[in-house]
Amino acid sequence: MKKITLLICVCVSIVFSTQAQNIQQNGSVYGSKSVATQTSVSLEQLLERLALAEDKNGIDWQQFTNYERQIIKAHFNSQNAANRGPQATLLTEEFDDITTMPGAGFTFVNASDVPGSTDWFQGNDGVFPSQSGAPTAYIGANFNNTGGSVINNFMITPELNLENGDEIIFWTRSVAGSAFPDRLEVRISPDGSNVDPAGPADVGSYTELLLEINPTLVAGGYPEVWTQFTVPITGLTGATDTRVAFRYWVTDGGPTGNNSDYIGIDSLSIEEGTGGGGGCAIVSDCNLVDSTPDDATSPDVWDRPFANGTCCSGLGPVSYDVYGPFTVDVTGLYTVDSDQDGGAWDGYIFLYENCFDPLDQTTNFVAGDDDGPGGVGTSQILDVTLNAGTEYYLITTGFGAGDFGDFTNTITGVGTVTCGGPVLTYDDCAGAIAVSCGDSVVGETITATDSGGNSAPDVFYK
Repeated sequence: MKKITLLICVCVSIVFSTQAQNIQQNGSVYGSKSVATQTSVSLEQLLERLALAEDKNGIDWQQFTNYERQIIKAHFNSQNAANRGPQATLLTEEFDDITTMPGAGFTFVNASDVPGSTDWFQGNDGVFPSQSGAPTAYIGANFNNTGGSVINNFMITPELNLENGDEIIFWTRSVAGSAFPDRLEVRISPDGSNVDPAGPADVGSYTELLLEINPTLVAGGYPEVWTQFTVPITGLTGATDTRVAFRYWVTDGGPTGNNSDYIGIDSLSIEEGTGGGGGCAIVSDCNLVDSTPDDATSPDVWDRPFANGTCCSGLGPVSYDVYGPFTVDVTGLYTVDSDQDGGAWDGYIFLYENCFDPLDQTTNFVAGDDDGPGGVGTSQILDVTLNAGTEYYLITTGFGAGDFGDFTNTITGVGTVTCGGPVLTYDDCAGAIAVSCGDSVVGETITATDSGGNSAPDVFYK
């Protein structure tokens, strides 16, 4: 399952602003569609309110505005940036001077119904400053991209050799509290033909949609603070020389429309993935008896979800331990029990399938539990269906910040649990794979056991 990882950058010392909109256009054609009156609120103030709003059932988010919720979650999510491993960079663009971009291979295609007075432009720090670098070091687009009502404006990267699993990473935001919704798509040309769009509804050859931000054009649906998106590339048949397109696409937009205001994009990079989209880049082990680290010093922290997989608790950051990948040899019901050092600390357990990403807490979620039959200090996922051959990850974590320590986990059910990779069906003579003269087969013995009496892992063909 593909992932989209969201991360918001924030500094504790920054003072944020909540904004109420007056519907009148900014004086500059490169401005926002509306101007705002601002009242300041600090992160420290929001965290004090958060402490009063949290209990065992989580956070009453109705006490906070959408903009305030983004700021609060930024505080927790930003601490997880260290979880990403190093990757080879294929492209980087900081938008310090966008006039140099065409020379670097970028193209800009405004296929709006009536091209307006602006295209993609250097960021306007009068609307908001950049995510990093000089205040204007980002690229912007706004409602004036059309003189009509449909914006269809493309920013297209240079041609790159890409494959499934490579990742597009960028930051974006709109105007805080805007009454005029924005929308952004990230697309790729799957065959590498790189045909430009030719009309207000056309996408050219960029037919593979990788990400759509605020697809239904809801007010407040576009990030109102700088927000990082990590988008895995899909839809390619192999390594392909192709381009990535950012599509600012808003209907009922323009100077007189109900939608479209102002967006910025910053700190773009495209990085090599794990190859073909496979693998799971997470540090894990096969220890059911272990301990979670001190969340005050460990880089392995997250904002955990609730037991039903919805995001997120806000009671963190909390540390975690990952057991897996593990598989079962028989499809059926299994139970996971956890004892947190005889009840010495308040733990939580979660099951994920295929992969676990602490920055994408809802993707691949299977099940979770807080307090088991033994009360606080125990957890139990009862009678969950696990499928033979599917890789699973068991996450042991704390209820909230400061909850960590030793634990003992058990997994019981209708079959046998094997940690470290999938169970090989041809690991013994009874499961031997039939081959004929001239056949070519590919296999491995890394996860096999010794069944042939030669003191080495082996697999069987017949």
